[in-house]
Amino acid sequence: MDESKNRSNLSVTSITDTYLPLHQWAETVVTLACNMFNKQPISANVWPYRDRGASILSCVLFNENQNIRLPICIEANGKYNFPELGDALVEVDVPDMAEALHLVGIITQALNSEVKIGRGDNEVNKSVLAEPLPENQPYGQINLWKQSC
Repeated sequence: MDESKNRSNLSVTSITDTYLPLHQWAETVVTLACNMFNKQPISANVWPYRDRGASILSCVLFNENQNIRLPICIEANGKYNFPELGDALVEVDVPDMAEALHLVGIITQALNSEVKIGRGDNEVNKSVLAEPLPENQPYGQINLWKQSC
């Protein structure tokens, strides 16, 4: 059996052939988010991380005015697992990071979310900080060369 047929075909030409169960699971997330946020604007913070050898893409949907958050953790571990949705944290497994980003794209586009990628405000490498850390501050803003744009 050709395992590549059991995942989305994500072409270099930007043409997609989305794996149907992924699309169906995304719909359940979108429905949950619409109900949680009561048709208010939804923003999304998206960032990758590694934990115990796993590659994970985090997507936190939120509305600052309502102080509501829906965290989605997508582990890229070579397989699919579409669990039932809880009400506090959504966790899902997908084959690879391309599929994880495709899933986040489907969800955030469906919700018309403003998306921020990366966590540049939690930097600990002093060599790349925008400015020195104040005393007792463990992290800061990464230098993004804003003064040169």
